[in-house]
Amino acid sequence: MSKHLKRITMPTTWPMQRKGSKFVTKPNPGPHSLKYGLSLGSLLKEILGYAENSVEIKHILNQGLVTVDGKKRADPKFPVGLMDVIKNEKTGEGYRVLLNTKAKLCLVPIPKDEFSVKPCKIARKTMISGKKLQVTLHDGRNLLADNAEYKVGDTIMIHLPDGEPKGHFRLGKGAFAIIINGKHTGEYGVIEEIIGKESIEKTRIMLKTKEEEFETLTEYAFVIGEGKPAITMKEN
Repeated sequence: MSKHLKRITMPTTWPMQRKGSKFVTKPNPGPHSLKYGLSLGSLLKEILGYAENSVEIKHILNQGLVTVDGKKRADPKFPVGLMDVIKNEKTGEGYRVLLNTKAKLCLVPIPKDEFSVKPCKIARKTMISGKKLQVTLHDGRNLLADNAEYKVGDTIMIHLPDGEPKGHFRLGKGAFAIIINGKHTGEYGVIEEIIGKESIEKTRIMLKTKEEEFETLTEYAFVIGEGKPAITMKEN
């Protein structure tokens, strides 16, 4: 598998120039798809501006100066993506990875009390041996769940870095959500209505933002609160 991507073919969600050097570092397989995640090295160099080359990136990471979701990461190819929390251990600055209205991944500065929380969308549910319920989250985590009310499309607020569930937001009327796919990517607001009674892939929602109301696929919604956001959002 190639270690790099040509810039001209990198995902449109990556907030980097397509002109300049020919290649960009490809993230290792991990918790995020290429659409919703990029390499930690690219983030440090091309978004945060902490380094100018791979040598400086490795120096920063080997010193343990950067954490992702509360854990020190030394691999420049480690995939960082949607809702992850990035912290500069030297300056104390923290950021959350979100999507803006240009459908680009972006970093939003967050206060210290958010460094230890992360919303994770439930991607699927399965029954495992012992008739136990396991939920798989959007970032690849698997949790054994006692809460039978968890449904695909809901969001679990987890504590970082241990991943313990600390809250639950249902996908439904009154939920606050950000849209992560389609022409309304990056827009957020309150769900006014769920249209249809079929599976999440076949229903639609009506979302009300500050400026407008629009209809989009239910599966494009990522719930981040009830009535209002539980995390710091980027002003659109």
